[in-house]
Amino acid sequence: MTHISISKDAESNANPAWRETGIAIGELVNEWAGRSDIIAEMCNEHESGAPALFKPLIAEVAVSTNQVFPNVKPEQVGDFRQSDTRYEFSHATGAILHEALHARYSRFSLEQASEALSNEEFQALMLLEEGRIEAQGVREMPWGKNFLKACAMDLVIADSEEGFKENSTVGSAINLVALVRARIIAGVLETKDVAELERLIAEVLSEEVIAELSEVIKKAQAHTNHYDATELYKLAKQWVKISNREKKKKGESTEKEQSQMMKEFAGAMQKAMKEASESIQISSSGELHDQQDEEKREAFVKQSEELAKEKQENEEQAKSTYAKSGLGIRGSKLVEERMPSSEERVAAVKISKALEKAKYRDRSEVEISSVTPPGRLRTRALVQANAMRSRGVVEEVAPWRRTVRKHTENPELTIGVMVDISGSMSPAMKSMASTAWVLGEAGRRIQARTSMVYFGSSAFATLKPGQHLDKVKIYTAEDSTEEFDEAFRALDGSLNLLRGDGARLLVVVSDGVYRRDQDERARSWVRRCGESGVGVLWMPFQHYHSARPILRDNPKAELVDVDSDATSASSVIAKSAVRALEQVS
Repeated sequence: MTHISISKDAESNANPAWRETGIAIGELVNEWAGRSDIIAEMCNEHESGAPALFKPLIAEVAVSTNQVFPNVKPEQVGDFRQSDTRYEFSHATGAILHEALHARYSRFSLEQASEALSNEEFQALMLLEEGRIEAQGVREMPWGKNFLKACAMDLVIADSEEGFKENSTVGSAINLVALVRARIIAGVLETKDVAELERLIAEVLSEEVIAELSEVIKKAQAHTNHYDATELYKLAKQWVKISNREKKKKGESTEKEQSQMMKEFAGAMQKAMKEASESIQISSSGELHDQQDEEKREAFVKQSEELAKEKQENEEQAKSTYAKSGLGIRGSKLVEERMPSSEERVAAVKISKALEKAKYRDRSEVEISSVTPPGRLRTRALVQANAMRSRGVVEEVAPWRRTVRKHTENPELTIGVMVDISGSMSPAMKSMASTAWVLGEAGRRIQARTSMVYFGSSAFATLKPGQHLDKVKIYTAEDSTEEFDEAFRALDGSLNLLRGDGARLLVVVSDGVYRRDQDERARSWVRRCGESGVGVLWMPFQHYHSARPILRDNPKAELVDVDSDATSASSVIAKSAVRALEQVS
């Protein structure tokens, strides 16, 4: 058929402007096909005339951008790996999914099939394969049904055009049974979607013949051995036998009469297909909208449950950690307490003033739809408007969508500080104690909610929310490991960093030298901070080589390489803290 080819030639007219979209589509096709070898080539139009084409011999899917992305520029298409983009371009998603189903289920050798069957029988096999792969897809991936429906008539139109040119009226009607009735049997289309097409087919073929052909289709769609088409060969031969019998039964007209009949039949069919396509676009648009809403609702409920569970666990960890107050920690112990120096007080004032002037903005977002630009064009709404207009329904549709952001100036600031007291931090303990006091005092001076947790073999609080750190406290660094996960959970549980409002800043004083599981947890929490609008300031005290990879997944995090305490590096720390807040704003 026109969109599955035994050609070994790669697509030669790929459009480089669509390269990024092609890469994303290739990843999706492999995911849906359960494979890893398929590439997607984006071209303006390929010779087959179909929306998309699968070449199994070279594992290539060629996508016709003129058809699946009509009047759309590459930069207007978002990341096709994102669900919202696939729903916005549901027609394209359906075409791509159809080819992915070929890649998943049409695994038998097309070359062997072509050699074992006559040309007429091979074409019948390919016709039956269209409905078979979609039936398999609907059974195993029910979420794809409405996407396949959105593109169904384009596939029917593309696959029937060649048949109209080469077949008699009877032959064309039989082909349409394979293309239309097969999709009804597969569960992709409903009879009401294509009522006029069904009526025109019934004018040419009797109910008995349609029933006979439908039985062959059902048997083909029940075939699940995707690597062996031997049984399908028999069904293809039976299909041809029925077709030839019906052509003979109808008798031969003169060439002129036959041409006129075929022209009238093809014209009526093409008109019916166009009307069915517009009707299906309207109905599938609503069904896809409902499906998208349901998926988002389920995802939201699942995420809410996971976040609620995480919040509860973190709050329980905070109760446990903050109850320790430094007692029972193996190895590390408090060895010195002193009043802060004048330099430390000056540093605290300097940092507090910088934070106060940060002009951090807490954001809210509202989506607005309109009938005119600016914004992003919602092609689904545009298609729906055009289809409704062609059917005489006048209704204003707003196809453009944009996001309006509202800013709240100077919200409350929350600062969480984590200090590493494992053995590798021994040389920096005095500097860290000074830095911890300066940060705590800076937060207190601007009435920020501030909390501080030290972590080694376990975690304990040195500053609870609402408390004041009156002295500089120096601990030894003798712990053999670093429980980063426990410390962060406790800090989040006490301050609600990840889910809170306003400006939030996480400060980590650590070299980042952790065992593997804690390294992974540190990366995960740092990434989550970036996603949740929490600024991250990491101070490794010279050992920045280990800390840098932890921040890789959060490009908004600030790494401050200072080789002394906060008194001498207060300006650098202040600027970095402000940048960390501004980055996430």
